[in-house]
Amino acid sequence: MIWVLLCVLAGTAFGHIMRSAQLRQCAMSWVGAWNYLVAAGSCWLWWALQSGRHLGWEAAILGSLSGFALVTAYFLMNPAIRAAGVGVTQSIQWLGISLPIAASILIWREIPTAVQALGLLLALIALPLLACGHGAPGASKHRWKLLILAGLFLLEGLVSLAMKFYSRQAAPGSESTLAFLCFLFSGAAAGNVLIAARQARAGLRDITHGVSMGISNVLCNFAFLQALALLPGTIVFPTISAGSIVMTATVGALLWRERYYGRSLAGLILAAIALILINLPPL
Repeated sequence: MIWVLLCVLAGTAFGHIMRSAQLRQCAMSWVGAWNYLVAAGSCWLWWALQSGRHLGWEAAILGSLSGFALVTAYFLMNPAIRAAGVGVTQSIQWLGISLPIAASILIWREIPTAVQALGLLLALIALPLLACGHGAPGASKHRWKLLILAGLFLLEGLVSLAMKFYSRQAAPGSESTLAFLCFLFSGAAAGNVLIAARQARAGLRDITHGVSMGISNVLCNFAFLQALALLPGTIVFPTISAGSIVMTATVGALLWRERYYGRSLAGLILAAIALILINLPPL
């Protein structure tokens, strides 16, 4: 279970390091660029240590395109955290897993169990509750807040959908997942650097926050793959998804004094329950 805990902690750290960068007036485009450069470089090094197995065109195409979606989600995540807080924002990102589940039903005719269907229903209820609430202290009303959070949900869902599609085309195993991650982070790094290059050079604070986010990114994905290699997915998926929501909200309350009342609190609870039910396999 140590890998599951490490995955939750690393995933939680990502959003809170980003919040720290915002409060310290970092150049968020360069923070994102360094984040993805570190993540991409680490994944390629990891791949090389795996004896450089065949990558495949599916990983190159789907991974790179997903990378551009991922970097777009990053730039939506920035105003989302300012308007809604880290806990609410990352909960909506986690709910993006609902899209590949829905696609599995509509495209691949994978019929969900009654428990999974209940989880999808709870996710649909949780989304508007989270979008209409906020946890960020002193956050001013953002006129585009609902559109930003909806876009973030869709983009995260598209990345998850691409991974789902890739998993059906590629050979099963951690090697094929790593190939996807190599191109995913490379595509995100390329897109982010192109945007950041138009601005002033990165400062030391931008680099340190970006590298820290990149390390947490890599640790989260590495721990996730290790957990799947040692534990059944029935334990890994529900524990990591629900645990990340609880941990992120708790740390947000302690570090940034985020407070969750009414709709926000109900949305967080429903989102955690929904992700547990969605990830439960048929009995």
